[in-house]
Amino acid sequence: FPISTGLPLSRGLVRDPQQITVFHGRKRISSQKTVRQSWDRGRSIRWLGLDFIAEYENGIASDYVAVINSKPSSSRNRKPLPVTSSNGAVEITTGPARFRWTAAGKGLPDAAWLDADGNGKFSKDEQVIQSGPDDGAYWIATSVDGGRCDLTGDLKFTIEESGPLKAVLRVDGWYEGRRKKERNCRATLRFTAYAGQAFLHMDHTFVITFDDKKEKIRGIGLQLGVPGTKTGSFAHLDG
Repeated sequence: FPISTGLPLSRGLVRDPQQITVFHGRKRISSQKTVRQSWDRGRSIRWLGLDFIAEYENGIASDYVAVINSKPSSSRNRKPLPVTSSNGAVEITTGPARFRWTAAGKGLPDAAWLDADGNGKFSKDEQVIQSGPDDGAYWIATSVDGGRCDLTGDLKFTIEESGPLKAVLRVDGWYEGRRKKERNCRATLRFTAYAGQAFLHMDHTFVITFDDKKEKIRGIGLQLGVPGTKTGSFAHLDG
């Protein structure tokens, strides 16, 4: 299972991320290292993000150790996950799955494929997400513009991280009323895709910009278009 953690480091201790090696017992394992914060304007690393794939043995979590070496590792760097961005579309391929984002998805993936036969290709009959007009991220208001507000305003896609084990896509935008396009909430969604995995991790930051004395939220939902079903809504929060 993918693990994301961080290492706090003393000033001057580590200058290169490749000085850190992760071991599972005596076996060195692949890891992705990202400098989060530095000492003295980049002279050494203060906080290092660390990602790796963990395993369970007979249902028990394994122990992993991060070792600091005096010199950077000479091992070859693995290629980052395939990430493409063109014509307003972003695609991330993890191996067994491919995910695509466009404005049509209203913050969520508008299309996804699962390599069911394991041939390394993604055919039309392997598509598991196909967005429609009612799909995407939304919230329900008590009075604003008929109630439903979709994440459609000024959508911006940013690749925040791209490495051999994971890629992170940030989606920024505004929730707008369906009829009058009245903007009422800002949102930031982060999707993390992992090498060799067919799922996404999502974080959703929801910033209310309307007067909460005049308006209330009845519900928040995420709806995905799943071919062959009438609705693909998998989450709804009342409140």
